[in-house]
Amino acid sequence: MTEITMTRKEAIAKKRAIKRKKKAGKVTTMACVAVMGAAFMNVNSVKVAACSDTYTIKNGDTLYSLAKKYNVTVEQLKNANGLTSDFIRTGMDLAVPAAHLIDQEKKVINLPEYTVVGGDTLWSVAKRFGTSVSAIKHANNTDKDFILIGQKLIIPVQAKTETFTTIGAVDSTSIEVLNKCGEPVVLKVPFGKALDYQKQSGKELNITFTKDTFAVLSIR
Repeated sequence: MTEITMTRKEAIAKKRAIKRKKKAGKVTTMACVAVMGAAFMNVNSVKVAACSDTYTIKNGDTLYSLAKKYNVTVEQLKNANGLTSDFIRTGMDLAVPAAHLIDQEKKVINLPEYTVVGGDTLWSVAKRFGTSVSAIKHANNTDKDFILIGQKLIIPVQAKTETFTTIGAVDSTSIEVLNKCGEPVVLKVPFGKALDYQKQSGKELNITFTKDTFAVLSIR
């Protein structure tokens, strides 16, 4: 089972590596623009990407006019295409980030909540979410070292909510989902809870997860 699991993770990582190499060679024809930081276990090396449209520049177009047309900023257009100046030329392919997905990127939850499940400890929760036991205790105004099933904890990390299509369990502590671009993303879950998601394969879920460790905080 472990060998199969690792092969699946490596396959996802390999596909993302190939896409990154192609994008580096021809930035202006990107189909998706990376909008989040570094990787979790090399699987989410591009992490959650925002879908984009590709537009061929016509005579008279400017970055300002295109930004206004697509409801994005000039800076977002430049970042999406690796541009260092406002110069564009006729016939050039320009990746235009989808505005509604960029808006989602801004919806960062400063102090998300997590509901304790069986098997959780302050140490395991802190490790999974990329914080410390002391930080969690401080955020929840407690000096206790134990937590109870069903208890709601404030987790002092940055988080994000996105809609994913569930694929299923990868191993006992992680699940695979598809983002809006149809790309696979691996998310951490509490030990032994991954199989619960197998029953929801094919369903769309609104998942709140940590930006740094890609660990599931809550699901709606």
